[in-house]
Amino acid sequence: MKQAYMLTGKPRVGKTNLIRAIIVKLGKERCGGFYTEEIRDERFLGSEARRGFRLVTLDGKEGILAHVDFSSELRLGRYGLNLACLEAIGVPALTRAWAADKLLVIDEIGLIQAYSDLFRHAIIKLLADAHPFLSTIAIEPHPWLDNLKQHHGVELYKLTPENYQATLIQLSSQLRPLLH
Repeated sequence: MKQAYMLTGKPRVGKTNLIRAIIVKLGKERCGGFYTEEIRDERFLGSEARRGFRLVTLDGKEGILAHVDFSSELRLGRYGLNLACLEAIGVPALTRAWAADKLLVIDEIGLIQAYSDLFRHAIIKLLADAHPFLSTIAIEPHPWLDNLKQHHGVELYKLTPENYQATLIQLSSQLRPLLH
């Protein structure tokens, strides 16, 4: 039986919305971990309106993971990265959920997160220990991400607008028996 259910797909296809809908269907109290939200400023046009990414844990903590105004030497495209947010807020949220035997939610496993040794080790440990989790994973090619997608414990779903509803139903029914 697979223990890691990963969603991939093009940007803005609805991966985070699907994760949040599954959390509601399964019960927020039975899930732990984090999701990311775009930080937008509508004074800018098009893709320029996206200014960064906020990390939000299911137990109420949050921080800014990446932002165009960050002067960090660690950058991904136009975003300065704040790995301290991921390592001080995101990874501990996974640890707390794991200890409470909850379904882990990880949105996302992406290019930003791949920079963090602590985060990468946490994901590898999850796969080794077969603790069930639901995540999004970047569609872009990257050696570490590609290895995760091909791991024997991973069931990978490619989300499209056409299969959104069917994927929501299928994942919810597959995950429900894994909850305690």
